[in-house]
Amino acid sequence: MNKEAYKLMHEGTLAFADIEQNGIRVDIPYYKRQRLMIKEQIRLLELELDRTEEVKTWRQVYKEKFNIDSNPQLSKVLFTHLEIEPPTLTAKGNPSVDKDSLHLIDSPIVQPLIQLRQLKKLRNTYIKNILKETVRGILHPVFNLHIPATYRSSSDSPNFQNIPIRDPFMGKIIRQGFIPRDGGMIGGLDYAGIELSMAGCNSRDPVLIDNFTTIHKTQAAKCYALPEEQVTKDIRYCGKNAFVFPQLYGSWYEQCATNLMANINTMKLKTKDGVGLKKHLKSKKLSNINAFSRHIEKVETEFWETYHVHHKWKEGWIANYRKKGYIEMLTGFRCGGVLSKNQLLNYSNQGTAFHCLLWSIIQMNKWLKKYKMKSKIIWNIHDDMGMDIDKTEQEDVLQKAKEVMCVDIKKAWEWIITPLEVEGEFSDKNWYEKKEIKI
Repeated sequence: MNKEAYKLMHEGTLAFADIEQNGIRVDIPYYKRQRLMIKEQIRLLELELDRTEEVKTWRQVYKEKFNIDSNPQLSKVLFTHLEIEPPTLTAKGNPSVDKDSLHLIDSPIVQPLIQLRQLKKLRNTYIKNILKETVRGILHPVFNLHIPATYRSSSDSPNFQNIPIRDPFMGKIIRQGFIPRDGGMIGGLDYAGIELSMAGCNSRDPVLIDNFTTIHKTQAAKCYALPEEQVTKDIRYCGKNAFVFPQLYGSWYEQCATNLMANINTMKLKTKDGVGLKKHLKSKKLSNINAFSRHIEKVETEFWETYHVHHKWKEGWIANYRKKGYIEMLTGFRCGGVLSKNQLLNYSNQGTAFHCLLWSIIQMNKWLKKYKMKSKIIWNIHDDMGMDIDKTEQEDVLQKAKEVMCVDIKKAWEWIITPLEVEGEFSDKNWYEKKEIKI
């Protein structure tokens, strides 16, 4: 890395130390109640599973108690003994029973099995660690800058960047337990479309730069064969994370189709008019995974015809790495060694996008400390700056954040040639009930 990149990491580490010390307020009694309720739900689901034909077959085959954590045994029972057609295969060609694949299997065991796995993860991975690490009602997660090879951040004790977002069940239970300090509101500020913005800065594709605020909605509509006015926030999210970014980072239509289809069940997707996407795709004769894959193949072809300048940049970026053995981000960071195609394309956008947020966190943290503000930065989740804002300081803090994130940074980094926008979602009750706030 160059000197400017080193300075960003050094000052960022100091800012993260302040963030860790600030901490996040936790509703401990709430989490303890949830832990007891989840224990009872797990017991009831285990009884329900025990009555299914699949588990009866399991016991006949293995002569032992049903083991929810044994994917090889589950695969054998479903696909060999019950002769269910596997919807997807692993990289080695074996039937897959991962979360996305299970959502595509029509069997009485699937829904209670998915729910049981969710509940156990909720209890053992999230609630247990949150309660363990909370001190005097405040959680102090660690945020690292020295670990990821991408020069982004990571988190541990607990991993606060792994909190469920789009799983409606798990997301609600976990986020309701994070609350603002007295007289404050909790939530986050982030850049709108920052990864695509950085992709535009890298490739200088004029169409991508023009479309970066609308591309996710447009592609979600095409993927699910919907008019754009029927695309909800959740459907847009699927277009973004199951098609647009995978395409930018080297994926292909069959994998995108599998993930897009699985998201329909995982997120219970419906149109703005309330029509279930599964029903909608059936009306379009796209409910079969093979037919849907052929449809996504056409969407993929049209996508790269539209963004052909970025496609050409991708090829040149990969060729340059093969020649030099490393890539260099716009922010001065170098990533070398053995990198996959996905990593080469991912790091250049995601790493740079994070550096924009990190630069903004540093400036905001300095300003908050200089003027002895009650408001605090309390987390970093990828491209999100979490804050606990005192309501008496709300207008000043939000205006300063917009100035730093959208104006000052472009003066510091003149290579940012795309518009920058900042979005905020906050609540004075808990993190789950956050709503968009105008800045």
